[in-house]
Amino acid sequence: MLEYLTNDYGINPKPRAIVLTEGDEWRSLERLFLEHGVEAASAGVEFRSIVGVGNFSLANWQMFIEYMHEKQVLLYFFVDREGSAVKEAARFSGKKRRSPFEGLEIVIPPERIHVWATSYEEANFTDGEIVRALAKQGITFSRGRVARLRHRKDRSCGLAKAIAKTGVAFDKGRLSVDLAEELIRSRQRRPNMPPRPVEASLDEAARHILLNHQPSNLMSQVANYKTGLLG
Repeated sequence: MLEYLTNDYGINPKPRAIVLTEGDEWRSLERLFLEHGVEAASAGVEFRSIVGVGNFSLANWQMFIEYMHEKQVLLYFFVDREGSAVKEAARFSGKKRRSPFEGLEIVIPPERIHVWATSYEEANFTDGEIVRALAKQGITFSRGRVARLRHRKDRSCGLAKAIAKTGVAFDKGRLSVDLAEELIRSRQRRPNMPPRPVEASLDEAARHILLNHQPSNLMSQVANYKTGLLG
């Protein structure tokens, strides 16, 4: 009843959504969410890192996701296409809940797990944007070098990691924010350019998060469960 009451007055500190990324990419997503009209603190969105794509697995996250959905908190995962990420994402899809709960059936709707076509940086940003973002940390790195690394057939890691392996030391968290700023500027210069994958993903996520109205009574809670958005 206390939770219903705080929801009714809009003062429940519980988040509406938690956005999880492989590493520091969440900093970039937070900035892009703001550009899409979602201010994290007021909208009730929290951002966290899972500290490496190796920690992305059904076994690690199932019970936490199920519990959060019982509390009507949406979870989103954004991970690179490395290691077993694709296989693990497929394991989540349509998986039945382990802990029975009336109105909820599956662990997580598959559209809330985003595996980039490659890595976050190369799937969403141009060579020029990456070069300019690195320059903000005083690093000179040519477009040609970025392009060569992007197209290397023997590369086994994401583009940012590949750049770091050349001996370039940079703050990846800062890079992710600067890349978001570069994308925002590119969008301002060319408003009609096709949406980047991250923009399309965040548009969809923002709509669901802002419509995730917290229940103020049992009937509204049951109705929210029946939408299928929570599993």
